[in-house]
Amino acid sequence: MFPFCKKYKCKREYRRVSETLHSHFNQIIKMDKAGEQNSKIPHPIKLDDDEQLTQVLKLRKEQLELALHVEEWTDAHRISHSIFQLMTKVSKKKTEKEIKEIYNEFFGHLSSIFWESQLYLFHTYSIMNVQYLSKSLKASYAT
Repeated sequence: MFPFCKKYKCKREYRRVSETLHSHFNQIIKMDKAGEQNSKIPHPIKLDDDEQLTQVLKLRKEQLELALHVEEWTDAHRISHSIFQLMTKVSKKKTEKEIKEIYNEFFGHLSSIFWESQLYLFHTYSIMNVQYLSKSLKASYAT
């Protein structure tokens, strides 16, 4: 569905898919906090599993890129909040280099959200983080 929405800039269809994904993400977070008790879902997504967490994060990043492409800024902000929640879980399971790459991409997208929202101070802070992370990644690749 994402390639279709991106190719034709279908905002209405994107909003429908996005609302469904937000609803599902909220259910995943509730199930993650509640644990396995009272689970009526036969095969729930468990954010403790590294592969499932990575797939959810990848989906949210694709959704964020599409939201920026179709200029849905409020939804992009909601998605960035979801990605930040996921990144706090990912940071416990990944290497420092992988975490820096994830944060570098995240702050790059976040800076464009802040720019369009005319929050220039936050935009500058995001760009500063991108620059810092890029330099530290470059240094880690050199060694």
